[in-house]
Amino acid sequence: MNNQNLFIGILLFFCLPTFILGQEAEKYKGMWKGELNDSVEIFEYILNIDKVKANTFTGTTYSNGKNFYCETSVKGVFKDNKINITEEKVITTNYPNKAALCLLSFFLTIEKTQLSGNFIPRNNFSTCKDGSVTFQKMEKKVPIKA
Repeated sequence: MNNQNLFIGILLFFCLPTFILGQEAEKYKGMWKGELNDSVEIFEYILNIDKVKANTFTGTTYSNGKNFYCETSVKGVFKDNKINITEEKVITTNYPNKAALCLLSFFLTIEKTQLSGNFIPRNNFSTCKDGSVTFQKMEKKVPIKA
C-alpha cells in the first residue's frame, strides 16, 4: 500500500463516522413544540434547532406562560438516542427582572419525532423547579408569539 492510499484510508477512518453522525443529527434540525411541567405551572415551550455540526447543535427556545414570555439561546449534544440541551442566556423576555430568570438543562431521549425527558435548573436553585417535558417535531415552521 502506498502512502497516498494509507493517507486516504486513515482520513476515511476518522472522518466518515463524523460525517455519518452529522447526517443523522441533521434530521433533528427544525422546530419542536412541547410543554414544560414543573409541578407548579405548565409552560408552552418551543425548541428551534438551527445549526447542526457533527453531533452538536445551537438554537433558540421560546417559552410562554401566564403573562410571561422568554427567548433563550441553547447549545446541545446528540449521543446515540439521547440529547442534552443547555440554555445559555436569555435573549429577550417581558419579565421585569431578567437576572432572576431560570436557565435550564434538559436530558432527553429521542424516539422518532418525539423528544422526552427531564429538565433541571442551572441557576436560582431556590426559586427554580425541575420537571418533565415532551416535544413533538413540527412539520413546518410556525410564527412565534411574543
